[in-house]
Amino acid sequence: MRKLYILMFFLGIVSCNIKEGSSSISVDLDQSDKVSIFDLADSISIVQFETTNESLFKYISKVIPYKNRFYVFDKLSLTVFCFDSTGKFLFKINKKGRGPEEYEYVEDIYIDNFNDQLLLLVPWGYVLIFDLEGNFISKKKLPKEVLSYNEVFAVNRDTLLFLSSNEYRAIYYSRKNDSIINKCLGVDEMPEIELTKGSVYKYNDSLYFSSAGFDNNVLNMSHPKRRVAYNWDFGINNFTKKRIRNGMESKSKARK
Repeated sequence: MRKLYILMFFLGIVSCNIKEGSSSISVDLDQSDKVSIFDLADSISIVQFETTNESLFKYISKVIPYKNRFYVFDKLSLTVFCFDSTGKFLFKINKKGRGPEEYEYVEDIYIDNFNDQLLLLVPWGYVLIFDLEGNFISKKKLPKEVLSYNEVFAVNRDTLLFLSSNEYRAIYYSRKNDSIINKCLGVDEMPEIELTKGSVYKYNDSLYFSSAGFDNNVLNMSHPKRRVAYNWDFGINNFTKKRIRNGMESKSKARK
């Protein structure tokens, strides 16, 4: 099935070693073409989730379709609901607390397709691991050198990629060695990157990071050297240092 990926562009610049020579995609923002939804997907269906006393939502922040199931994250109730492909409610994970199998808060969830596991990320340094039936497997404490873990992705069977809102945007972590193996996308070259975490999406089992800075590079984060997959070129609408600084100054004045 052809899939539509909507990229959310943010401020940012990559401070990793980047291999140049990638393809560039030109975009004319003034051109407004009419596109049918049927040009973007080969089929469209509506799935109504079963409503029971055990499956009531407050706020859906993420839906992950995987192996004929839907894993739904309600960030307000800190609950993960699971439904089958027809919308029938199967189970939920709601383990708030301070016990060994519990969590006080959840920032993000992710399906690790390499190990068939559901990951629940606690921002101050924990990952709770469940199987796809909602059974608890383990609770992993993460290194304290990263102050905030905001998003989690699986790169392979061993390596997890975290996005952070701190000094480094991307942190690679080895589950086997229980250690951080690499950090990149730093703020040392450009403090403006502190305004965003950037955006990661998955395509063909690879993770891509949209830097959306001055170069508009999209990095393959699953590649050992994080090579540039392609580059967006918006012509005269590309970001410049002056344009970003003016925007930041206007935002700062508006707050006063």
